[in-house]
Amino acid sequence: MRKQLNKPRLAESADGLWKEMRSLQPMVMRDAGSRLVSPGFRVVCGKDFQWVKGPDGRGRLEVLEGFGALSRKASNAEVAEFHDDLEEDRIQVGYFTQPGYASGYGVQRLLLEVHAPEGQAFEAMSERLEDEKWAR
Repeated sequence: MRKQLNKPRLAESADGLWKEMRSLQPMVMRDAGSRLVSPGFRVVCGKDFQWVKGPDGRGRLEVLEGFGALSRKASNAEVAEFHDDLEEDRIQVGYFTQPGYASGYGVQRLLLEVHAPEGQAFEAMSERLEDEKWAR
């Protein structure tokens, strides 16, 4: 497997990354048709999330569903799992295409990666899938 050099990193600790993730702002991206794009968090081999700030200034973690077209408040179990993935550095942070037409009515494409995970989740997942394949 070829390693990508110079991966973008927001922080090297889970606490530092969590702080940086919550401070990211939406931005207008030319690759998105000059539209405003919000940052998202993709768990390697898992769910997509976003940080949403309410009118009171407080934020909450939301789970993106329906290829990013729908969102809902993350359950306590999902938040705990998200933070476990954060500790293991299995979260990709970036700006993704908007849901619907811009994403080909499928999974949102990554436009700009601002944090590349270094956890061994890709290798672990491929090994797990291979084990499951042979166990059948």
